[in-house]
Amino acid sequence: MKKCKVLQVGINDWGEHLLNYHQKNLEWNFLSVDSKDDIDKLIANSALNGQSFDTVICTDVFENNIIIELSEIIEAHTLIIDDLFQLDVVDEIILKKCPIFMRLNNKKVILDDMNRYFFSGQGGGKLQTSSILVNERFKGRITLNGQEYVNLEGHFSKMFKDPLITWKDNIFMNDRSQKIWLEFEHSEGVKITMTIIGYIIGQEENAKIWNYSESEIKRGIEVTHEEGKTAELNFSLYVTGEGYLNIGTLHYRDSRNKYGEFLLGGEKVSDFRNEEIFYYFNPGDLKPPLNIYFSGYRTLEGFEGFYMMKELGAPFLLIADTRLEGGSFYLGSEELEKKLLDIILYHLNKLGFSRNELILSGLSMGTFGALYYAAKLLPHTVIIGKPLANLGTIAENEKLVRPGGFPTSLDILRSLTGTDSKNKIEELNSRFWNVFDNANFFLTQFVISYMKDDDYDQHAYEDLTEHLSNKEVRIIGKGTPGRHNDNWNGIYDWFIGHYKRVLLESFGRKEINEL
Repeated sequence: MKKCKVLQVGINDWGEHLLNYHQKNLEWNFLSVDSKDDIDKLIANSALNGQSFDTVICTDVFENNIIIELSEIIEAHTLIIDDLFQLDVVDEIILKKCPIFMRLNNKKVILDDMNRYFFSGQGGGKLQTSSILVNERFKGRITLNGQEYVNLEGHFSKMFKDPLITWKDNIFMNDRSQKIWLEFEHSEGVKITMTIIGYIIGQEENAKIWNYSESEIKRGIEVTHEEGKTAELNFSLYVTGEGYLNIGTLHYRDSRNKYGEFLLGGEKVSDFRNEEIFYYFNPGDLKPPLNIYFSGYRTLEGFEGFYMMKELGAPFLLIADTRLEGGSFYLGSEELEKKLLDIILYHLNKLGFSRNELILSGLSMGTFGALYYAAKLLPHTVIIGKPLANLGTIAENEKLVRPGGFPTSLDILRSLTGTDSKNKIEELNSRFWNVFDNANFFLTQFVISYMKDDDYDQHAYEDLTEHLSNKEVRIIGKGTPGRHNDNWNGIYDWFIGHYKRVLLESFGRKEINEL
């Protein structure tokens, strides 16, 4: 596993305080604020290899000019500053680096936190409904709704001493604590609790048992990793009351505790069903535009496109949908959609930008998010590759056009309409077009690369151009022979090339390679 590359800036080197388990995960580098030669050398070497530190920690003393000099090798949300110096930090550093202020008087506590939560990369997975086992003693009604949820109806209190649900698959903890998040919903009067049993591999006889209330499940559970041990976690659910209970996906991810979701600085919104959408904001150079990238379909949980968007230099938001198998196309409850829209508007206002200084973008599943929220935000530009607009049609194509190619499309149809029946296909398609057609795009341009033989949404490009034909918009389109999952490299090159063109022509940003 890759070590977390740490740079300490201060007077007294903390390296001597690292214990063996710290040294296993942390690559410690010390920079004395008293050595101008060392600072210049560090900047030169970092510029040469183009790498940033995973974490930078300022101890003992704080000097704004040194941090500004090191700015290129300090990523946003990764700068730790002793809170004793909080009032001394200039706005430029606050705005561009989004520092974490911590009391640094207890070195071991800080090093333990860095060792546990400030790791490189991101990781997460899920136990889906196929992993759920219902106690055979339950006599109520059981319905499996694909990958969305298992529905149970009946009297639960008769079994309060035994788990109603267990998950047949366990998860492993290797070097990192885990955050556990369950999607669930139930009728009034029903209550749930969760039990997690942790086994240290090779020490199964010394299992640990943790019990969690419903409010704790709702907030998310963290199971702390035991240093130097590999653990296996088993989950079960106890239920009381009478009515219905829907149990969806059980998510687990490498925990960053209070420091972020997936990435340092990552955050999320969730709704009454505990469904989540994640976002990560990077302030870049604080100059327009704000670039928003909606992740494509990902069975692995986490953000997509970090380095691609960072290269552009401008402020950006990454948005990720981890529901179902690999995403639910950024649609959901009214509550969830409103929260996501509010997050975008918040960051736009925080930067002091207008909607004409906003770009929405995405590839494949991400194109739906970009198009759908563009209708509500009216941005300067929408840049997309392999557009998908008709989610009902995508599900319909699973039967004859693309048999077995994307079965999750049926789960998406069910989750967004309540059923997977044929008469809901047009209803789901209309959910997009009703929003899209009511938007006034007179200041928006659309840059679209599509597959001529797309087997997911064959007519997406034609439909988009037709629905935009009565609006004063500029459309730049390019068709490429092939089905939906063909020629990713060609689509990506066209996508990023036009991204750079728009940044140059419309916002005067530096020219980066020709198309």
